[in-house]
Amino acid sequence: MRRRMESLAGVVTALAGVVVLAVAALQGATAAPNSAGVSMLDFSFSPASVTVKKGESVTWVNNGQAPHTATANDGSFDTGLLTAGQSGTVTFNNAGSFDYVCVVHPEMVGTVAVSGGDEPLPETGDPISQGIPMAILVAAGIGLLGGGILTARMRS
Repeated sequence: MRRRMESLAGVVTALAGVVVLAVAALQGATAAPNSAGVSMLDFSFSPASVTVKKGESVTWVNNGQAPHTATANDGSFDTGLLTAGQSGTVTFNNAGSFDYVCVVHPEMVGTVAVSGGDEPLPETGDPISQGIPMAILVAAGIGLLGGGILTARMRS
């Protein structure tokens, strides 16, 4: 019975290692989004304001029936006229704040804020957004996984 419990403890430790490695993979996958989306519907942009890093893109999708544009007030970008179901994507290579309007419906306004790319992502209280160093997560995952397998094999 004791060997069986020790073997089970090894399996649980190995599974914990797998979970830690999954968190490491998730951190790598979610640390830097590369785009934002804006819906054009009911004569408004939703969300009206988006934030991306320099080099990232914003895609506007016309989810309504009326045609719309997303046209920068300073002329730096224009999606062109998008009819129902169409989309337009703009990549932002310069930091700054870019106000835009739908030229067909001037009451539709929005803003794209582009950071320089060096600013950290806002913290949300979870370990992934706080940026646990990848090396620590990977080392912990491998240690738990290897130790668990070793323990399970020695006790079985």
